[in-house]
Amino acid sequence: MPDITDLMNNYRECARNLWNTYFRIPNPRQSQVDDAFGFDKINELLFNELVLNKIGKAHSKKKHAEPWPFLTVNIVAKDCPGLIGKSSEGGGKYWDENRITKNAVLQFISYFDWDEFDYIDYRYYKVKIISFPEFPQFAGADALIETCYARIYLRD
Repeated sequence: MPDITDLMNNYRECARNLWNTYFRIPNPRQSQVDDAFGFDKINELLFNELVLNKIGKAHSKKKHAEPWPFLTVNIVAKDCPGLIGKSSEGGGKYWDENRITKNAVLQFISYFDWDEFDYIDYRYYKVKIISFPEFPQFAGADALIETCYARIYLRD
């Protein structure tokens, strides 16, 4: 599996710079929500051109919350801190701290930042846990992994 972390980091840097420099600045004629909607469309194009095109997946599509089935996130150490998405009784989601081991099979969904309307860093990979031998009950859950703890690989 080819390591495409550097390619993904190029996209990450471009997208966050574009938001932080040009879209985050409030436009007096529009709301911040309008700016975010416009950025989302451009961000999708950036990902298509800077990542998908370069890995031979230019025509791939997915739903917003679904993972890219060919982008695998591998933990680089024995384990790392992570946040696992769990459903609350009220129907919302909360993030629970847990150690995520190298044995977990993770697929990339997107980069993640806590406040989409402020400065973004995309410090986290948002992933889908495909399998997690140490905690099989987490299979199918979303998780957040800091980018410094993992690498992204293209699965054929």
